Amino acid sequence: MTMEADTRLGLLTQLLLFALSWQLTLGSDGSAPEWSSILLRDRQVYVNDSTKLLCRYKGAPKPFIEWYANGERLGPSKRFKIAKYSLNLKDIKPKDAGSYACKVWNRFGILWGNFTLKVLNNTESPTPPDYYIEVPEDIFEDLKSKPAFSRKKDYSDYVSGSATKSVTLDCDAIGYPDANITWYRTTKLSNGIPEPNVPYKPNMRQTGLQPINYSNSKYKKEGWKLTIEDIALEDKGNYTCIVANELGSINWNFTVEVLQRLPIAPIVAALENQTAVVGEDVMWTCQIGLTDSQPMLQWLQHYQVNNSWTNEKGQPHVKLLQFEKTVDDPQLLELKNVSVNDAGWYTCLAANSVGMNYRSAYLTVLTVAYADQPDDKFSYESKLLEKVIRMEIKMSQLEQVLVQTGNKFENLLMNVTVTLENKTAELDVLKDHIDLPLVAFHAYYPVDSSLDTNQILILSNVTMNEGDGYDNVIGTFRAPVAGLYYFAAHVCNYATRGFYYEIVKDHAMIAKSVKYNNAANDCGSVNVITKMEKDERVWIRCTSGNTSPQLYSSTSFSASYGKTSFLGILMHK
Repeated sequence: MTMEADTRLGLLTQLLLFALSWQLTLGSDGSAPEWSSILLRDRQVYVNDSTKLLCRYKGAPKPFIEWYANGERLGPSKRFKIAKYSLNLKDIKPKDAGSYACKVWNRFGILWGNFTLKVLNNTESPTPPDYYIEVPEDIFEDLKSKPAFSRKKDYSDYVSGSATKSVTLDCDAIGYPDANITWYRTTKLSNGIPEPNVPYKPNMRQTGLQPINYSNSKYKKEGWKLTIEDIALEDKGNYTCIVANELGSINWNFTVEVLQRLPIAPIVAALENQTAVVGEDVMWTCQIGLTDSQPMLQWLQHYQVNNSWTNEKGQPHVKLLQFEKTVDDPQLLELKNVSVNDAGWYTCLAANSVGMNYRSAYLTVLTVAYADQPDDKFSYESKLLEKVIRMEIKMSQLEQVLVQTGNKFENLLMNVTVTLENKTAELDVLKDHIDLPLVAFHAYYPVDSSLDTNQILILSNVTMNEGDGYDNVIGTFRAPVAGLYYFAAHVCNYATRGFYYEIVKDHAMIAKSVKYNNAANDCGSVNVITKMEKDERVWIRCTSGNTSPQLYSSTSFSASYGKTSFLGILMHK
């Protein structure tokens, strides 16, 4: 009976609690959703960039939110992420343009927020949006501010980097609502360049600002930073960041300078021979005087096999003592508590991508007994006399060698003099008939990798232009003098994409070829010898265009493959 009473009491209690909660729910105060901040109705964003659509709301009970694109409900995806108050879109594609909406609702009502997303290509300039619709009461009003840079900046930031390395431009900013950042390349200087930290809307015709093309793999945008990878001479110039939210915008200018690398192997300072007593410490420092890049350092100890420092091939017997990953200071070699077994040759080896150099020094280790006998006059004088005698013998031998060498040199000098006189006479005769100026050029790296039919192949990087005949702006060579010329075109194209091309002289084809490989990227060449009059022009022309990338090429002149290029030289006048 007691158990049955407890059961009934429990059921009655649950029914009372349920009824009470239902009554409270129906009778409690609530409110329909309403906006807690202003809405930016129109958004414009460049292809491959990111953006955020904001719907800040309030209501009681707390409303739910759903997002729609062109009438279809959205769910989380790889490029679309739904947050508490926003829809975050990244890696924007042209197909993402259209109408977007947020639906905010609770049991007291439904609220819709509508947006229009326009996707711009890299040649379009953004237009001022039909900005905002005011809504009453913003609970975040006190937090609103236009963007401001989070660190103090000078008027212009100067950034330099070595060729083939990377540089990073930073426009770290703060502000509410969240701001967007857009990067531009300044292709020409004018009075229209914006002043820093002021509201700014770019007029591309006036300022020469061109949006960064992120389809180029060398440009990496991450947060507020723009990284330019594998920089080359064509990357030097001015860059601008524009940071904007609905309250205003700020901008900053950067000047990027590309430092030419000096292709030289490390130059290592000489090492001094040292003498130490058993138990002492010995130290050498390997000083690097000049190097193209950060070198790799190694310390080697030489040893003898069968009383020989080298093997039968002339290679030294060495063992690795230390390298840069095993010590804090790879330039320093420290031998502690040396013994007689430590005597011998030591070498510092320094290497970089260009080559290597080394310096060696000899360590003499004395025993304590030998070191404490400087007063043994007889032993000292006898050894000194032995050295003097040996030196006199070597000097006598050296004098004989010098006499023999002097006689040979006099005979050689006489023969060379006669030969030079004969050649000079021949050259004087030929000089009146030959006056060949130096005319030669070599250019690589195509400006455009997908060419139209009859489009000129323009190569931007010029390694040689003797006579100033090649123009890397229009891609043509103009003969500064008349004569017989040799031209060669070398093209590298992607697999399955054929490239049809010809060498043209003043609109007349003088050589043509086609390169196609169905299995892999490949390269091919065509060359021709032709007679040219002064001011006649030669260029490479595509004979069958393609909208997809056809050519590939490395920006590094030292690359052993993948280098589309054009060269010419005057052979005979």
